[in-house]
Amino acid sequence: MLSKTASLLLILIIASSAQISLTASAQYNYPPAITSPDPPTGLVANVISSTEIDLSWHPPANNGGSQITSYKIYELVNSNKQAIGSTSSTSYQITNLSPATAYTFYVSAVNSAGESQLSTSASATTKERVIPSQVPSSQPLPPSTNQSQTGSTPVRNLATTTNETVRINETVNKAVPEFGPVSALVLSAAIVSILLVSRRTRLKL
Repeated sequence: MLSKTASLLLILIIASSAQISLTASAQYNYPPAITSPDPPTGLVANVISSTEIDLSWHPPANNGGSQITSYKIYELVNSNKQAIGSTSSTSYQITNLSPATAYTFYVSAVNSAGESQLSTSASATTKERVIPSQVPSSQPLPPSTNQSQTGSTPVRNLATTTNETVRINETVNKAVPEFGPVSALVLSAAIVSILLVSRRTRLKL
């Protein structure tokens, strides 16, 4: 059994040890607990075409004590927010959209502790689809009656026709006394045919 002096000394030793332990605990800084991050900020939806919208945003102001590992992209579909993709950057391209259609998107941040709340929404409407107008094929113009002589049919010379008619009449008049009216008529037709063939040949040349 300890004496009173030894008991008192033991009490003082125990008290001193507790004081040292409390002082050490107060001086040691424990790391803060890791929590899920804050939502991303500054979400913007940029319309690129009739089928594409590009999103961009800023990292959260508070990452929850852990590095942001990814971002999740959500689309509002029939009043429900559906995840459509993820990325490690602060931008995302959304393609294969419908023309002239309104879309609403959200973004969340993810770290080792979990996922943040959704960001504020960003909405945009895709452009209308542009269909090129159908240009009718050009139709060739009909040949003009007054075309140039190169590669075209020359215009009929009225003076030449008049001269040929005079010659035909003179030939027929000479043939009437000799062959009679009927023979002269046949001869006239033959002469006309010969002259027409001759004129056509000259025109082709």
